[in-house]
Amino acid sequence: MSDLKSTYPDFTSNGKYKVIGTRPIRHDGLDKVTGRAMYGADVILPDLLYGKVKRSPHAHARIISIDTSKAMQLDGVRAVATADDLVETVDKLSAMGESIVNIREVAQNSLASGKVLYQGHAVAAVCATSSHIAEEALDLIEVVYNPEFLRESVAIEDFFNPPKIVIGTRDGERCTVLDELNANIAVPVFYTTYRTAEMTKFVDNSFHAVKIAFANEVGRVCDKLGISATTVHKIFVSDTKLNISPYYLRPGGAFGG
Repeated sequence: MSDLKSTYPDFTSNGKYKVIGTRPIRHDGLDKVTGRAMYGADVILPDLLYGKVKRSPHAHARIISIDTSKAMQLDGVRAVATADDLVETVDKLSAMGESIVNIREVAQNSLASGKVLYQGHAVAAVCATSSHIAEEALDLIEVVYNPEFLRESVAIEDFFNPPKIVIGTRDGERCTVLDELNANIAVPVFYTTYRTAEMTKFVDNSFHAVKIAFANEVGRVCDKLGISATTVHKIFVSDTKLNISPYYLRPGGAFGG
């Protein structure tokens, strides 16, 4: 037993652990259960400031403009920062920790510059005298995005020849910056609220998926029956009164009524 105790000092004289398997006294237990314990969030230092970050709702979009003037005028806001306030970094690889990274890409991930690359990408930061004021200031920062849905080799053509332009704003009102951006594109332009614009995009994508699935199934059936799917398609799309039209697609009662 003496050899065991000298080799493993954590053991007691009877060969059992001193702590493992026991119920030690929790010296901070009383403070925790009574609410007297102090955590980091409970410490309020003099002149303490709070930071909040405004993030992109889009997975991929160009940043047309960021207007922080209203946020800066809010009482209690001490500073608002965007990528324009950061030092421009050099485009080179550098060793950071256990990996090699591009310094410029790291900086652009801190605050997006020119383009957001994922949903949640930081675009602006606010410093204020309280967390509530900082949150309010985030809502006052106006960011104009132009979401990009790029198709290989035809992205530029798609931009200048869209079927329509749907723009979501806070109140559904027009935006001068985007009016100027789209001035030379002769297609219908719809201004609406954020949620309506998002729902429109969801409906577009869902309907495209339905059409693709429908066309693929028709093609398989025609192939099995020895019928030309191309001919069937040509006849089908020639009907612009019912087949390719708003009929049966109006929201309302049953059967698109």
